[in-house]
Amino acid sequence: MKSITDQTSSTQDASVAHHRADPGVNLDSRPGQSNGRSQRDAATPPALPLPSTFNPTRYPSGAIAPGVYPSIEASRYHALVYASKTYLSQMLRSPAHAKWAIDNPCEQTPALRIGSAVHCLTLEGEDEYQKRFAVASACTARKKDGERCFNPGKALVGGEWLCGVHLKADRHNAILMDVVRKLETDGFKITNISQGGSRYLEHEDSGIKYRVSNHDAGWAGNVRMLRDGRIDIRVDLPPYGRDDGRTILTEDEHAQVSRMADAVWEHPFARKLLNARTATEASYVWNDDATGVRCKARMDIVCGGLKTLCDLKTTLDASTDAFQYAIRTHHYEVQAAHYLAGPLAAEGVEFEEFAFICVEKNEPHCVAVYVIDPESIAIGHDRRREAITTWCACMKSGIWPGYSDSAQLIGLPNYEKGNRVSEHQQELLEALAS
Repeated sequence: MKSITDQTSSTQDASVAHHRADPGVNLDSRPGQSNGRSQRDAATPPALPLPSTFNPTRYPSGAIAPGVYPSIEASRYHALVYASKTYLSQMLRSPAHAKWAIDNPCEQTPALRIGSAVHCLTLEGEDEYQKRFAVASACTARKKDGERCFNPGKALVGGEWLCGVHLKADRHNAILMDVVRKLETDGFKITNISQGGSRYLEHEDSGIKYRVSNHDAGWAGNVRMLRDGRIDIRVDLPPYGRDDGRTILTEDEHAQVSRMADAVWEHPFARKLLNARTATEASYVWNDDATGVRCKARMDIVCGGLKTLCDLKTTLDASTDAFQYAIRTHHYEVQAAHYLAGPLAAEGVEFEEFAFICVEKNEPHCVAVYVIDPESIAIGHDRRREAITTWCACMKSGIWPGYSDSAQLIGLPNYEKGNRVSEHQQELLEALAS
């Protein structure tokens, strides 16, 4: 069986099938659209069979037995506090950082949102993308001066997108009017509506007066209400609940995501890997043989025939120098070692190589495919073992230390010291120059 590094320039084969049927509603109808999106496959690869250890009744307790899980939702996977690449990388910094990462799950940032969308559209196709992501147009509401608001839409209300400001006003107004209608059924009548939308009501018989509003009346308004004997009713917003559960992207973000997915599919070797995949977003759970620590990994791309695992990375710079630095900074060598260990422990299947498909976030969205070398993977295995051993000790003791409690001697890195010219060397250089 040939591995990924045995493949030749046959990746340039022009007979690549088109991999994505038009879903009918084209979210990307814009000028200058590249044709790379026609190469995406809407159909997911064959699903792996559920392992015999699969026990759905264990989900409520948060535990999952060792095995391969091809269809666990990402949110459920990320909720599992098992040794993962993320936690192990933090452990190499300090146990305190790992514990903080466990106790404080990372909130979705714009960068994570874009990365998640690129993964979904590239690996799972347009249909799944439309189920999980909503593309918001600009706000359709009118401002006080009558001009249309063009802020990015935040939520779909009555078939129209509203920005955060008008969404708040819309929701406030709806709740405010519910309160007003209730008072009207109790015998109150509206006597005035302020420019800010406040309703002034008075009871026909008792003469009780109310001001119903979603904002403070201010100092002068409060004085008038005190003078008139008017009672202020403030309408507060309930928890936000108008969205349909999908992650919202702006039109610009959606266009960026689509271009990035196109770029991946247009890259010859990336396309070869995507076409060779036997599973996508497969989750592996296993117990570490040496320590018994339960581990997890979620594979972006599994290429069973090539004995290769792949990870899709979105990055600002996919050049060789930049990605080498990223490997060192983000411990991608530990990720490769950890992911290669997962299938072997979970199902007895050995993969030989680990590849990264890197796509740049900014145009022209260049793509590079890197296969991590065996020496780096060996280093990754050593560092992973160190991190898992420390994880096990911290789990048993409940102590997650940070840096050293004592003072430490520090200086320039060794590579900086190696470039230092001694006084004797300087004298020799000056003598040679004269």
